[in-house]
Amino acid sequence: MGIADFYWTQLLEFPLEFINARFPEWVVFSYKVIVSIVLVLLLAGLARMVLGLFKRRKRQELFDDESYLSQTVAAPGGDGAFQLSLDAAHHLQATVKPLIARKEYARVGEVYASLKRWNDAAKWFKKSGDCMRAAENWARAGKTAKAAKLLLKAGDHATAGRFFSETGRHAQAAKAYEEGGLFAAAAGAYAAAGKYREAAMTYAFYFEKADEPAEARIRHADTCYKLLDTNKAREAIPTEVRTKLFLALADLFQAAKHFGLAAHLFREAGNLGRAGEVYLHAGKLDEAAQCMREAGNDQRANQILGRLYEKQERFGDAGAAYAQGQDYRRAAACYARINDMLHAAQCYEKGAEFYNAGVAYMRAKNYEAAVRAFKQMPEGAPDFDDSRLLIGRCYYTLGDYELCAAALENQLSSRVAQKNVEYFKMLADVYDKLNKSEDALSILRKVKIVTADSEEIDSRITSVQSSIEKQKISAQATQASRAGSGAVNREMTRVESALDQRFRFEKELGRGGMGVVYLAHDTKLDRKVALKFLGSYVDDSEEFRQRFVREAQSAAKVNHANVVAIYDIGADEGKAYIAMEFIDGTSLKRLIREKGKLPPKQAINIVGQACLALQAIHNAGLIHRDIKPDNILIARNGRVKMTDFGLARGQVADITKAEQVIGTPSYMAPEQVRGDKLDPRTDIYAMGLVLHEALTGAAYFAEGDSMGRQLEEMPPAPGETTEGIPETLDEVVMRCLAKHPDERFQTAAELTQALRALT
Repeated sequence: MGIADFYWTQLLEFPLEFINARFPEWVVFSYKVIVSIVLVLLLAGLARMVLGLFKRRKRQELFDDESYLSQTVAAPGGDGAFQLSLDAAHHLQATVKPLIARKEYARVGEVYASLKRWNDAAKWFKKSGDCMRAAENWARAGKTAKAAKLLLKAGDHATAGRFFSETGRHAQAAKAYEEGGLFAAAAGAYAAAGKYREAAMTYAFYFEKADEPAEARIRHADTCYKLLDTNKAREAIPTEVRTKLFLALADLFQAAKHFGLAAHLFREAGNLGRAGEVYLHAGKLDEAAQCMREAGNDQRANQILGRLYEKQERFGDAGAAYAQGQDYRRAAACYARINDMLHAAQCYEKGAEFYNAGVAYMRAKNYEAAVRAFKQMPEGAPDFDDSRLLIGRCYYTLGDYELCAAALENQLSSRVAQKNVEYFKMLADVYDKLNKSEDALSILRKVKIVTADSEEIDSRITSVQSSIEKQKISAQATQASRAGSGAVNREMTRVESALDQRFRFEKELGRGGMGVVYLAHDTKLDRKVALKFLGSYVDDSEEFRQRFVREAQSAAKVNHANVVAIYDIGADEGKAYIAMEFIDGTSLKRLIREKGKLPPKQAINIVGQACLALQAIHNAGLIHRDIKPDNILIARNGRVKMTDFGLARGQVADITKAEQVIGTPSYMAPEQVRGDKLDPRTDIYAMGLVLHEALTGAAYFAEGDSMGRQLEEMPPAPGETTEGIPETLDEVVMRCLAKHPDERFQTAAELTQALRALT
């Protein structure tokens, strides 16, 4: 039997024999395990006790050995020196005397330090040249100032500064920190000493040179800001130093994303622009706009206000603010949100987004302005081709089918495709309206090829074919009756006979409700003339024929380079007519329609010449009463001519009954609308509206109840809606448009002089 078996089966089971009971196997097994563990623990503890006694005895033998004592003393600060010092507590002089003799002063200091005799230890450490340990022992002895001075010599400026601060010597602490390059700590010490100016300047130097981690710089920045925010610091620190610190702190806080505090500091430093931008970054739009306004940057302030109003869903205010800030795209988008398409279009136009402007004008049903906007698009722009087609659509809506046809013909190719089929349909309709039925039929046949549902096209083709047949029948009837002469030819023949064969008629120039104008050749004087017959309104009344002749004779007396000359007046064969100078050129109305708003210099030139004509008319004792762009003609050589009888259809001079309200509503003065007595200042008002239209590209009173609006509404100054118009020119226009005649220019000469002063 082995030792293990003996232990497990015999020794452990021996105590169980004294118990008169039988136990299950698992109980017996558990008992054996527990007893074994207890025995092991007891033996381990006994072993540790024996080992400890052995080690203690060994150390005692070593301390009794003199050679070991000398070796231990040779090791500064070792455990041996410490034990030696404890042993030497009873015979100190005997211990340190040999060390002093050998000039081992540091060892002496160690002995005294081990005995907690800090003053003596410091003395001997200092004598040994170990200033650091000398300072440590002075500090333990409570002599912190002495310790700090020694630490300065040792180069430990941080600890020296701390020791000075602990004794309340903050100024000395600041100097110590400065010598060690610890400028943030130095600034704090200066502040504690009440030297706020030095503290601020030291902080300024620190923030300028600091290369510490961002976290440390932010911590010092926060301390500096708290210092600057005190009343004593405000009084002591010079303004320029405060400003410099504010800017440095603001930069740090901005980098740390403390935007509110950074913006406040920029504002305190007077850098309102930076403050505004940081407030904007922080989402404080109101403060940002205010800072920008105070900085004189009204444009940026308005842009920020636009964002604020847009965020508040005040889209009208947002659009106005963006427009004032010249962010025209955002302005237009905001106006579009509230379906204010006219303002949206004007903003797009100012922002040179002419396609969007034209589309918006179309949505606002201002088709003339839409044409003007589309025409400003540069060739090669992405939507240039579409804009040309939309110009045609605008002319179609305006009823100007000749220009509509020209626009569509210029843009559409001969091939009809799905993307342009609607415009080909429009062109066919225009041809039909212009009595070009064969061209309309040709286009409709091409359209039918690409149109899935051809029922509509078939119907239109049938209609056009019917028109063609009617035209053929009409032509045949005309041919058959030519021997007897048609009604028109009979009229022309009778008039030519009545005029003694003086005028040879060449073509009709225009026709309206009150007459027709022909281009004729004066065979007697060999020159072209515009010959106008005033129609039944005058012809059917002897009273009005005579009155017309008297008024026309007065007008013929006006002899001026800027007035269309009247060559002859008559009422032969019951037909009242005027023979007047033919102007080969265009009207101001057509020029505005084609070019849009005119440059201020060009507008002043044209209206200025018209004012010279108006001055001559007034000097002759006449009032024009129908001043409008249609009646201002521009010859090819640039000479402006005023006429009472524009050649545009439906626009004629006023042949009136007494007290009859006459003129064109879009250009009537308030007194003209009311039927009051008129004077030359009535024409001044109309001339102001003409100048306003030339500068803005649109007749302000063209839409709605024009006459009612003339009485109640004042147009905005041109410069409010159009860039580049001088304020002085705005003042001239608005003075012309005063509702009361006494507040306008009193004569055309005054207005002419005011316009000349602008050139």
